Amino acid sequence: MGKVIFLVILAGIGYVLYDGLKPYYDALQESDRILIDAGIPLDKKGAGDYRPKAIEALKANCTHGLFENNQYDFRCASNSHFPFIN
Repeated sequence: MGKVIFLVILAGIGYVLYDGLKPYYDALQESDRILIDAGIPLDKKGAGDYRPKAIEALKANCTHGLFENNQYDFRCASNSHFPFIN
């Protein structure tokens, strides 16, 4: 009986983590797709002449807006239920 309860709790925790992290993963995939479609190399999106083009492409096409973590890290925002994951 104890093993069954443990497995149910473990499955519940796994589902909560999956449900919370999936929007973040989807936002990262959306960012990569938009940048590739715009012809911007993913490894150079925050450098030189690519930065303004990348920000403009993401602002125009991201479903939930743009999230800028710092000068070199920006991507589409997620709609995650967790407030600390954007």
